[in-house]
Amino acid sequence: MANVVNELDASSPLFSSVDDDIDSPDDNDWINNEIIVADQFFDLTDVPEPFGVAVSATIRTRVSGFNFWGQTGTLFAQLFKADKVATLSDEITVQVVTANFAFNNTAELTFTGLDTSAGKPTWNAALVRYRWA
Repeated sequence: MANVVNELDASSPLFSSVDDDIDSPDDNDWINNEIIVADQFFDLTDVPEPFGVAVSATIRTRVSGFNFWGQTGTLFAQLFKADKVATLSDEITVQVVTANFAFNNTAELTFTGLDTSAGKPTWNAALVRYRWA
């Protein structure tokens, strides 16, 4: 990832900043949020062939906490259609942060409330939104 700070509505989807293999990540390359309440959308990889409907979607995220001074921050994730308005899943909690900690991987988390009527073109254009509150 690319040490991006507060680039909340950038035209770039920042995919190159978060596409590390979670099992061998580059911790010298990351995205930073310094304003607590923020969100950012990221492109997802196209779904494989053959594809009928989504029956399950999971996510693993690598996170760290630093410069926490008595506050609590929660990182959420949710799947969206390309318009960034229509949702493809419910929002899930990825990590609650209350103190500084080194980079670590979250457990594999399963999205709930999947849109099982969305087809391959919708899922190929899908985005994941990370929201920090």
